Amino acid sequence: MLVVAGIALRPCTGALFLLILTWRMGIFGMGILGTVAMGLGTAVVTVAVAGLAVWARRGSFALLPEHGPWAGAARWLPGAMQLGAGALIAAISVAVLLPWV
Repeated sequence: MLVVAGIALRPCTGALFLLILTWRMGIFGMGILGTVAMGLGTAVVTVAVAGLAVWARRGSFALLPEHGPWAGAARWLPGAMQLGAGALIAAISVAVLLPWV
């Protein structure tokens, strides 16, 4: 989790643009505070999503039976769920993009 937080904490191009603007406007201190706030906000959201993903994966394994006909599903069901979620996100992205094309 700390690696994810460290990666998410770095400033994005929007934060660098904010620094340039506030520097030119003479309020560079506010730009630094804004950049820190942007980095912390991104890190909090990224760590929360990563934590929820780990929790959901462990929960999906806990729901699968250890014995019986569905015991073999423990190998492929979580991966299939991730593939389905990725396909759903891709479909939504394409649907959002189509009106602009």
